[in-house]
Amino acid sequence: MALVIKNAIITGSGRSFRGDVLIEGESIAAAGSAVYASGTDVLDAAGKYLFPGGIDLNVSADAYSSGDNDSAAALFGGTTAVCAVCADESGSACEREMTAGYTDLGLYMPFERADSGCVDDCDIFSLAAKAAERGAPLICRCENSTVTAGLAGMMQKQQKSRPSVWPAVRPAYAEAEAVHRMLTIARAAGAAVYISGVSSAEAMDEIISARRSGQTVYAGTCPHYLILTEDLYHGADASLFTVNPPLRTQRDCERLWRALAQGDLDCVSSDHHALSRADKISSGENIFASFAGMPGIETRLALLFSEGVMKNRITPERFAAVTAGTPAAIAGFGRKGRISAGMDADVILVDPSAKTVISAEKLHQRSGYTPYQGMELNGLVTDVWLRGHHLIANGVMTDSTPRGRFVKRDAGREDDSND
Repeated sequence: MALVIKNAIITGSGRSFRGDVLIEGESIAAAGSAVYASGTDVLDAAGKYLFPGGIDLNVSADAYSSGDNDSAAALFGGTTAVCAVCADESGSACEREMTAGYTDLGLYMPFERADSGCVDDCDIFSLAAKAAERGAPLICRCENSTVTAGLAGMMQKQQKSRPSVWPAVRPAYAEAEAVHRMLTIARAAGAAVYISGVSSAEAMDEIISARRSGQTVYAGTCPHYLILTEDLYHGADASLFTVNPPLRTQRDCERLWRALAQGDLDCVSSDHHALSRADKISSGENIFASFAGMPGIETRLALLFSEGVMKNRITPERFAAVTAGTPAAIAGFGRKGRISAGMDADVILVDPSAKTVISAEKLHQRSGYTPYQGMELNGLVTDVWLRGHHLIANGVMTDSTPRGRFVKRDAGREDDSND
C-alpha cells in the first residue's frame, strides 16, 4: 500500500516547505506542496519536520560485525545508512556478516601498517593517487603519531598517567600538522580528501586555507567535539571520555559550531564504538591502558537537532545537509540523502515539541552507558522509514525483521546536496 505523509515541514539541504511526500514501494514517488493519490494510506505529520534518513559516515566495525549489533540503535536514532570500516581486503566477508542489520550499509577499507598502525607519507601518496583514479575521496583521521607517541612516552616516564593528561598527550597542534600534511599530499596526487573527526580550531584553519586555494576538501566532526569538553578528564569516571583526538576546549566547540553553520564542516558522524562501561573503566586511572572511543550512534541526530537547530546554531537545512545530503554524496549513495522523486524512501520525522532526558537505560546501544547521560533534549525522532518500510512509529519498532542491504558506491554521483 502506498503512503502519503501530509502536512510535514519537508526539509532538504537547500530549502524547506510545508507539504506532502508520496511513498510507493521502496521509493519516493512525489514530494510537493500538495500531493494527491488515490488508494493510499495517509499519515498526518503536521508540526513535524520530515528529513532524509541520517547517514553516518564513521561507525566502527565492532558496532556492526555481530548478529547482536547496534543497527537497531542506529535506526531508533534516525540513521538509515552507515559506512563502517572493513578489515577484509575483498570486503566480501564484511558484506555477509555486517548487513544482517536494520540499516543499509556501505564499507570502506582501512589502510595501516601492522607494525605501527600508521601509514607513512609515501603510502599516503600512493593511496591518494589510487583514490583520484577512482573518483573517490581519501577518508582519513588526522593526528601526528610521532608527536603523540613521543608525548605519551614522556608522560609515562614521568608517571603521569591520569586521564587529565590526555589533551596534552594528543594536542591540537598534532592534529593540525597532520591535517596540513595530508592535504599537501592529496593536493599533489590530485585527490579529494575527507578529514573526519575534526576536533580543533587549529585543524579547521588548515582545512579552510586549503579550500581557499581551490582544493577539494570535505570535513566532518562528531557530536562529542561539539558538545563535550576536556573538563570531563578531571571528573569522575574520566576514562569514559577517552577518544582520539581528545575532547578540546569550549573555544574549540564554539569554533566547530560556527564552521558547521557556515558550511566549513560538511558532515557530523558518530564515530560510534560499541565499548561498554566496563571496557572503558577497566584501566582505572591509567589513561594509557584505556580503550579509546565512545558510543553515540543512537544519540547523534537528536543531539544535533536539540543543540543545533533548537538553539539556533544551525538551520534545519544545514541539519539535513550535514546528516544526510553531503554524507550521501561523499559515500556515493546515489539514491539516498534527498527527498525527491526516484530516491530511496529513507525518511524520518522529528517532533520539535518532544522533550526527553538522555539515559542509558532508555537507549538501545549495547554499550550500556552514554557520555551524554542526563542531558535534556528538545526535539526527537519519532518515525523512521527505510526504503519505504515504516520501521519506527511513534518511537516504537513496528517490524523486527532486519532489512539492511549492502550499498555499493556510485562513483559517478555528483554532489547534489543542495536539493
